[in-house]
Parts: sequence; structure tokens; C-alpha cells
Amino acid sequence: MFYKVLTFAVSSFFAGIGGAIYAHYMTAMIPTNFDFNYSAELLSEVIIGGTGSLTGSIIGAAFLSALPELMRQFSTYRMLGYSVVLVLVMLFRPGGIFGRWEFSLSRLLAGAGKPRGGAPKAGAVPEKGV
Repeated sequence: MFYKVLTFAVSSFFAGIGGAIYAHYMTAMIPTNFDFNYSAELLSEVIIGGTGSLTGSIIGAAFLSALPELMRQFSTYRMLGYSVVLVLVMLFRPGGIFGRWEFSLSRLLAGAGKPRGGAPKAGAVPEKGV
């Protein structure tokens, strides 16, 4: 229970800092800035990227931020595009596009010098039935 409360407190702290920075940037807080469409957009970004992956959430946010630009001629159907992408991801990738996978630069660099597959080792005996 302690960790749940601690997590809630830390995330509330960062949400408050983010809100303060946003208010300073916008110079005014207007309730119409946070309508249903904006809330649905934020929720879709996290769900599409993957709720268990910070990397996935960032890539989901980048994808859905680019989607309005790609659909500029069809601006009235923007939310329809969000919902279609969201339904497709929920049907075919329930954990999000990335699921629980995280990007790791050290893992990427560790595998850079290793050969991928190749010829079998000398003296290797093939498995039976193959």
C-alpha cells in the first residue's frame, strides 16, 4: 500500500509541475483547452503505444501527434482516425504496439558486435528428424 501511495504522490507532483509549465507557456488557463477530444487523444496515445512501456507511450504520442497532419484534408474525421487506430490496436495488439518492451541502448550496443546466425560450428551434429 505504501508504494501505491508513493507512486500516486510522485505522479501528482510531476502532473502539477507539468500543469504549471503549461500555464506559464499558455499565459492563461481556459477550460476549453481540455475538452473531451483532448482527453481522448491523450488516452489514445498511451493505449496505442502500450501502457507497460514508456518507449511505446512516447512513440504512440509521436504517431498520434503526426496523424492530424497526415489527415489535414479530412480534419473533420480526425477523431474517427483515432478511434479506428485504437480499435485496430486493441484487436490485434491488446498490450499496445510495444507491449512491455523497452528500448535499451546498452542492449542494442551489446548485440552490435555479435554475428546473427551464420554457418554451423565445425563438428556440429544435426538434430534427428530434421
